[in-house]
Amino acid sequence: MKRQTSSETSALLPKSVGMHVSHTVPESGKYSGNVDVKALRSLKTPQRPRSLHGSPMRPSTSNSSADRLPERSSPPPVAHSSVPDIPWSSKVRYYFPISTWLPSYTPQILLCDLVAGLSLASYQIPLSMSFASAIAHVPPICGLVGLSVAPIVYSLLGTVPQMIVGPEAATSLVVGQAIESVLKHSDDPSAVNPVDLLSVITFVSGCTLLGSGLARFGFLDNVLCGALLRGFITGIGIAMEINSGVGMLGLNKVLAGLPSKVHLHSSYSKLLFLLGNLTKAHYLTMVMGLSSFVAIFVLRYFKKLLVHHNIKKAVFFPEILFVVILSTVVCTAFDLEKDGVEVVGKIHLGDFHLRVPFNGDIHEISNQLLSTGVMAAVLGFFESTTAAKALGSNTGVPVSSNRELVALGVVGLSVSMVGALPSFGGYGRSKMNAMTGAKTCFSGAFMGLVTILVSHFLLNYLENLPNCVLSAIIGVVGISLLEEAPKDLAFHYKSRGWNELITFAVTAFASFFYSVDLGIALGCVYSVIRVIKHSAQSRIQILAREQDSNIFVNADESLESDGYKITIPGVPSRRVKRTEPGSLSVISSPLQNNALEEIEGCLIVKIPEPLTFTNAADLQTRLRRIEMYGSTKAHPSNPRHRQETMNRNIIFDLHGMTGLDSSASQLLKEIIENYQKKGKNVFFCRVPHFAEVRERLQNSGIKALIEASSSFLFGNSTDWEDSPYYEDIPDAIKAVDDVEAASAFSDITSFMSTFAF
Repeated sequence: MKRQTSSETSALLPKSVGMHVSHTVPESGKYSGNVDVKALRSLKTPQRPRSLHGSPMRPSTSNSSADRLPERSSPPPVAHSSVPDIPWSSKVRYYFPISTWLPSYTPQILLCDLVAGLSLASYQIPLSMSFASAIAHVPPICGLVGLSVAPIVYSLLGTVPQMIVGPEAATSLVVGQAIESVLKHSDDPSAVNPVDLLSVITFVSGCTLLGSGLARFGFLDNVLCGALLRGFITGIGIAMEINSGVGMLGLNKVLAGLPSKVHLHSSYSKLLFLLGNLTKAHYLTMVMGLSSFVAIFVLRYFKKLLVHHNIKKAVFFPEILFVVILSTVVCTAFDLEKDGVEVVGKIHLGDFHLRVPFNGDIHEISNQLLSTGVMAAVLGFFESTTAAKALGSNTGVPVSSNRELVALGVVGLSVSMVGALPSFGGYGRSKMNAMTGAKTCFSGAFMGLVTILVSHFLLNYLENLPNCVLSAIIGVVGISLLEEAPKDLAFHYKSRGWNELITFAVTAFASFFYSVDLGIALGCVYSVIRVIKHSAQSRIQILAREQDSNIFVNADESLESDGYKITIPGVPSRRVKRTEPGSLSVISSPLQNNALEEIEGCLIVKIPEPLTFTNAADLQTRLRRIEMYGSTKAHPSNPRHRQETMNRNIIFDLHGMTGLDSSASQLLKEIIENYQKKGKNVFFCRVPHFAEVRERLQNSGIKALIEASSSFLFGNSTDWEDSPYYEDIPDAIKAVDDVEAASAFSDITSFMSTFAF
């Protein structure tokens, strides 16, 4: 064989490497030089010419340069460029995004953000008051503080420019149910301040989010599917409708007057209470509440109609604020409070002061609120990331879930110090923020500043605001939460997404019949079970060869599922085999003959996925099923129909096994040892050139097991010098033939020796 020159060897390296390679080829034919093995493991090694004269033993090493490939003591060196250290200024810009866009902030952008902030404040202020008083059972100032402090803090750390952070309906309901339960079971409810309970819940929520962000748990949002969120939002929407119905009918006093032994915490129990006390509804309150409910819908309909007819300025009309002002004027003019209509009353700003969570007597009952804080954090983060990804896809801004966790965690800790509702990002208001022309996070900061001004100077004018109007606003929000559920259910039913439908049903029904905490918990548990089940299933394949070819495909794939018909005008149609990328060992033209055949005495198993502790245990079970039935799809109750003699040689095709952890390597080693104890030969082929995989095989002793076996003494085409791994399946089969031939020769020799004299 002609010795390779330095220039010829350099040509074997990909041009994309783009690094200087220095090596020498002495007369002995060996490479020399400093080697960076890790940098070269991903390079494709040139395949050595196969010997044309097969031998039951390993080919002899001749001194003739025409008969052998130059021995390689080590691969050629490749220079490695180190990653430069990141300066502190870059890290600051990364963790404080405001430092990136603030230097380019212009008066034009400021005007856009200011207009958007004013527009949002016009309907978010009454909405946050509704969340606080009608859902969370805390003073309205708690909602206003959350709406003012949270967006200002988020503007410093947030990564999504148009995200608006503030009190949310779902998390407010979670908080409200927890506070209501604590107050109901308390011996002296008047001695417990709901704001102190709220501060603990918000603090726990903030700590959970901040800790998850620092631990880089942002990937967890991929575990929770959309059906889980939709089921929970549906349960929240139903609960909001029932709670708003109680408020709009004026049944709050009737509900508060129930005996202490009667606990109405679930939506189902409150619905029964609502239906059973319709005759006790307050007439004026019912008229005022239902009128406000209908008025908001009518105004919103005409608003959308005007926008549809290209009257874009109609989007700035605050229909909720209009109804709030009008109902307050009517209630004041006719003095409806004397007629039994409950009003907000004087809002005390004294509740707005710095607080220390877990302080004083609240420490004794704070343990009851820990799970609520965690649930609020999970729900708020999931809803915030959903909105962030939707906004990021529209603006092209990359969204970092970990940085969002940190930002929301800092927001939670900040608002907990002032007794505010938990605040998260909401898609509805963030979308409106984008529609009104917001450019940066300062639009939320402007909304917060406006809320502070309103809280200090204009709250006295809202003393006569009827509580039933706030309940009507909650009812409108609840219907908006239910709008997309039928569409999603129809889609999953049409696409036969039974798991999604089950997730939705479990979450929604648990939220309705018991509590929203249990609903989100069961939904999360079911989603995690689905993930574990999916990852724990091994997807190994038994490979068979296409007749008269070197093409190996999954034997379990039927022609009906794998084939597809190609029809070209003027050309006879033919059926073509569809194969999984990477499942073929040899690239060839489309198949014309789909007959499959097995290699006698040989079991070829493909592991097309990373092998970890989650799926390694299932690998052993499926291997046993393949040995007995020749298929992974056979039922274990079937009688065995694959002879043991067909499993004398086991070939593992590891193409696609891009990862191998320590637990999986331990189990794989046990499998190989059991095979070798039974006298079976094990071959590895197409082992990925990843340092992690190859080092794990070596450190775990698997490589030594294969090297020590007799199968390594045969064959003539490994993927690296002195490597027990074969380049392709046909090379491993050639080694199997050599092993079988040597075994037959040994049997004949032993038989003949019995007749020797």
